[in-house]
Amino acid sequence: MQTLLIPGFTQTVESWDAVAQALRDLGTQPRGCSIEECTTFSATADAMANVYGRGTWVGYSMGGRIALMVALSHAHLVEHLILVSATAGIESSNERATRRAADEELAQSAIDVGTEAFLLRWLAQPMFADVNTDAPGVSARASINPQRLAHDLRVLGTGSMPNLWDRLGELHMPVTIVTGARDAKFSAIGVRMHECIADSRHISVQCGHAILLERPGDLAKIIHDTHNAAARNSEETN
Repeated sequence: MQTLLIPGFTQTVESWDAVAQALRDLGTQPRGCSIEECTTFSATADAMANVYGRGTWVGYSMGGRIALMVALSHAHLVEHLILVSATAGIESSNERATRRAADEELAQSAIDVGTEAFLLRWLAQPMFADVNTDAPGVSARASINPQRLAHDLRVLGTGSMPNLWDRLGELHMPVTIVTGARDAKFSAIGVRMHECIADSRHISVQCGHAILLERPGDLAKIIHDTHNAAARNSEETN
């Protein structure tokens, strides 16, 4: 059974390189997933499900939100769901509208200033303070077209994402929620998601938001153990 790794906003599959290598060292062969470019958040999840198929779905941040949508829309394809620094969306319609407006400003900024300048501003946020400039995939981000950055903000931002909090009870596959202990916002979200999902666990790692870049070995171990458990369960039920 395959292990699928979905990157976050401003990232490429190379952002998973350190985690992927650690997984291979542990005996798990991961598959990096590029995010399909579609017209809506839900259509993106549908396209990803169609392209990548069945396996353990692992998503970081924006990638985690997409993986969650895949699990809700195509449950038969998700043996185990691993959400890394992710959320189920914004519940208030007014707050979603405010977020869409803010993301639109960011999208236009990416187009106006270009990828390099936009990334400098993006990675300067406090939530990425512990990410080294030579972390896996950081340099590869320079190849992302600013139009693609704008697209991801407009289509895949949390303002455009459906509110999925009321649907978390529909998840019947095992779910692992991973957050950084120094990421207070997403730690609280992780605890709440865990409370909403019957077959779930919440793991806190001693780092900030970008767990795949800050503690790739720890994250790889979590993914490896989870994948093996899912594979055993799949064998027992087939």
